[in-house]
Amino acid sequence: MSENQDFITCCPACHTSFRVTQELMEIASGAVRCGACLRVFQAIGQIVEEQEEIEAVSTFSEPSEPSDSDEIESWYWSEWDLYVDEAFSQLHVPREVAPAEQVQIYDPGTGAIDQDVADSVEESSHEVPEATQDAEHHELQTLVSKLDLQVDPESLVAGHVSPGIHPVWYAAVLVLVLSGFLQFVWFNHDIYSQKAEYRPWYLGACSLFGCELAEYTNLSDLTTSNLIVRSHPDASGALIVDAIVRNSSNYRQRFPFLLLQFRDIENRPVAQRQFAPADYLAGELRGSRFIPRDTEVRFSLEIADPGNMALGYTLEVIQNLP
Repeated sequence: MSENQDFITCCPACHTSFRVTQELMEIASGAVRCGACLRVFQAIGQIVEEQEEIEAVSTFSEPSEPSDSDEIESWYWSEWDLYVDEAFSQLHVPREVAPAEQVQIYDPGTGAIDQDVADSVEESSHEVPEATQDAEHHELQTLVSKLDLQVDPESLVAGHVSPGIHPVWYAAVLVLVLSGFLQFVWFNHDIYSQKAEYRPWYLGACSLFGCELAEYTNLSDLTTSNLIVRSHPDASGALIVDAIVRNSSNYRQRFPFLLLQFRDIENRPVAQRQFAPADYLAGELRGSRFIPRDTEVRFSLEIADPGNMALGYTLEVIQNLP
């Protein structure tokens, strides 16, 4: 068999014949894959004699009037290609690729040479430069793509598989999110530390890092009750006011300022007066600044009688004065 000789090989599974060249055979050590049934076989062991080739071609030389099914079949045959076996990826690339005019692909559907494939082979005819084994393998894969050959995935050399996201990245993202959250919580600590549900967390953090929180203030937890206004027993034109102030929160608070109002029969204000903690605290509580948590304190006040127009009165907690 000469170096440039073409020959016809026959698939042992489906008996499809096609023409190959010796150069194409040498690429995969004689291993080819049938384009019709995908069977891999040694082409050298299935060479068809020239007479058998002529008979195979003659079966297609005098076709009857073409029908739709014939056109579909002809198109199907024209799409056949050689498939390179897994040995394809392990071979050393020859330094010189066969010239384009020596590569001919036989089309069993038409009995003619597939010019499209031959043209693609012509484009791939070039001298492979000197390179390492990896570069030669890359050139070989390029040749396959130009010849429109299909290679089994198992025959490809395992490439670099892109790894998934490394756990370090997850940790970094978590740290960034946590850092942003902590900054938000700290820069808004004056607001959230005044909320009873969040204050324990702030107190725990400050016990660790040595910080101080603003005093807890929630006027809704400070209330007055048991208000009684009566005439002074020892002084005319004077009244005695008895009441209770209570802190129902879980944290101590400053003693609040109180507002006492008198109203007439139409609920219009007649007289009012504000009292600071120093005005209504006496005895042991005098000078105290904070009322303990969940605690109530009783006190008495002496005031001037606002007159006969004052028929009603109220005592309420107001915002502490600066």
